[in-house]
Amino acid sequence: MTALVRRPAAWVVVLVAVLLTAAALLGGAARPTSAAWTNAGFGTAAVTTGTWSDFGTCRVVNATSKAVVAGKPCTVTGIRWASNGDGKPVGQRTDHLYVTVFAPTASTGGNELIEVTANFAAATDIPATWVWSTSGYGGGTLAGVVPGWACSNLPTAKLYAPGWAAGGADVYLRLYENRAGMTGLACS
Repeated sequence: MTALVRRPAAWVVVLVAVLLTAAALLGGAARPTSAAWTNAGFGTAAVTTGTWSDFGTCRVVNATSKAVVAGKPCTVTGIRWASNGDGKPVGQRTDHLYVTVFAPTASTGGNELIEVTANFAAATDIPATWVWSTSGYGGGTLAGVVPGWACSNLPTAKLYAPGWAAGGADVYLRLYENRAGMTGLACS
């Protein structure tokens, strides 16, 4: 009976010895490996002059030079359409838009403006039948015209909002469905 107990124990000892010897011999021959694939990289960056929303982008600029004022965040938080009830047919309507921005560190004293690139088509309640190809905008409480901005770019519009609107006040403007013969437009 002792021979049977010793014989399996002997085989276990021999097997372990063979495995350790093989591992020692192969361990010196093992070479480093490298991956044959590349993992995707991801990164983030802080936006310092504005943030994008469905309504557009904005940035704080110097009122005189129109140079961007670094380090002043800005967000277009809303665009709202309101009918003026003129009863005119599609293609001839004149209505109102209210653009809301939030630029918490912008100066409200008149030396800074908020340059807005707005997506008027994202305005709350704007009629799906609005004709952009002949539209124009202007008037209201806009702080100025962005030189060279074409009305044909609508529904994307560029405008200057006054600094006093930086805390979330509405900037009002008129939206004309037919710009032909209009004066005082904020686009050309």
